[in-house]
Amino acid sequence: MRPGVWARVPVGLWDNGTATVVCRQLGCGVPEKIHAAPANGSGPIELQELRCVGTEELLAQCNATRMAAEPSKNPEELAIACSGECTG
Repeated sequence: MRPGVWARVPVGLWDNGTATVVCRQLGCGVPEKIHAAPANGSGPIELQELRCVGTEELLAQCNATRMAAEPSKNPEELAIACSGECTG
């Protein structure tokens, strides 16, 4: 992951630990709902096989075993609803 560059993350190996890191990094509380949503994002990098324990401060500290230069054709992406108003 590169600072200041958005990365798309496909539906797959997401769990509450990874969602916790997303909400924490955004300053938005804790995850309340994790679900698949129609893919409408864009970006040059897609993280795959991303796994977080849940104690990390940033997604960049999680284990991503593969990064693809081109986004996949997956019709779904991950959506996370966090508990609070974002401050990050």
